[in-house]
Amino acid sequence: MLGIALAISTGIVAAVFVVGGIYQQELFEEYLEDTQNPPRSEVNPDLPAFDILP
Repeated sequence: MLGIALAISTGIVAAVFVVGGIYQQELFEEYLEDTQNPPRSEVNPDLPAFDILP
């Protein structure tokens, strides 16, 4: 019984690490695309400019 619970919990932890790694890779690829492309404010000139800093 303990062995089955241990195997299931190990599988769950491994799945979390795999899914987390995939998600992190997607975020990194999106970050690379954003750094290579111009800012979004220049992509769509119909939107008003938005200054974040005061």
